[in-house]
Amino acid sequence: MRRQALIVSAAIVLLAGSLAAKVMLNPLRRSEAGVQKWLLAQTPLESSREQVLRVVARRGWKMHPEYRGRFINGRLPVGGFGAELGTYTGVSDTKVDAYWRFNSDKLVEVYVNKWREGF
Repeated sequence: MRRQALIVSAAIVLLAGSLAAKVMLNPLRRSEAGVQKWLLAQTPLESSREQVLRVVARRGWKMHPEYRGRFINGRLPVGGFGAELGTYTGVSDTKVDAYWRFNSDKLVEVYVNKWREGF
């Protein structure tokens, strides 16, 4: 009986720990600058448009052709494409989008935008 209680307790601790790790290790929960750094590790500056498209497809991110974030430096970025990276739940759902800007065929900037619906 005591052994069964120990096994059940260990299973509960492992389950709780794995759920906590999943939440805490989600890169989308990082700051916008942290998500940008994470994206640049996967799609470094000077990457080709095709290389970035392969990463977007492999990750299963939903593409969109326009920039959906705040104006950066008073201008709207053009010459690239965006993707919805995902959503995470906290006090409310937070959506994370990215936009890759190219000069010719080389990546020159990555923008990250986090937003909440209704706020």
